[in-house]
Amino acid sequence: MPVSDPKVVELYNAYAQQYFEYSYEKILQYQLTQFLSFLPGRKILDAGCGSGRDVEYLRELGYDAVGIDASEELIKAARENVDAEFHVMPLEEMSFDDESFDGIWCLAALFYLSRENARNVVLKMHSLLRKDGVLYLGLLEGTGTSVIREKALNLEPVEVQLYTQQEIENLLEESGFDIITAYIEEGEDGEPWLNVFARKR
Repeated sequence: MPVSDPKVVELYNAYAQQYFEYSYEKILQYQLTQFLSFLPGRKILDAGCGSGRDVEYLRELGYDAVGIDASEELIKAARENVDAEFHVMPLEEMSFDDESFDGIWCLAALFYLSRENARNVVLKMHSLLRKDGVLYLGLLEGTGTSVIREKALNLEPVEVQLYTQQEIENLLEESGFDIITAYIEEGEDGEPWLNVFARKR
């Protein structure tokens, strides 16, 4: 199975420090609080952890959080700034034992993958979760694909997959999850963000 888009990984490697400084304080506290309220335990995987910001937040609250990212430079920055376990690991190559986690937090990462790869990754996430484990996905809402230009990546164009709420709910349900809640909210640049919380059946 092909791994994460090399162009995307190269961009995050090239602008790792810039991305770290831009994103580090942008905690999604509302969504994180929701996520934690649904968890059956305290072991969490941040899949696509970037700067390690959310791993640090979770660990400060007493959770056992581990971060992975495909960008070697972002993981390097995370290790330098956060006292936690981090691995250079694309989503498509997650190599933890089955039923290792009570929760998986995946913000703004799955949409870099093709739909086929995303489906396979969701199935893998299901196997990594313990019984009643919880998955959070943060995605851009829409249909087809879109090109985004993040300030933190020097406005370089990156193609992402868009998902409707119904589409991602169907994918999760077909992959062995029950939807807890899902909603769309406006991002800081006015873009529609889809937040989905699901529980492993």
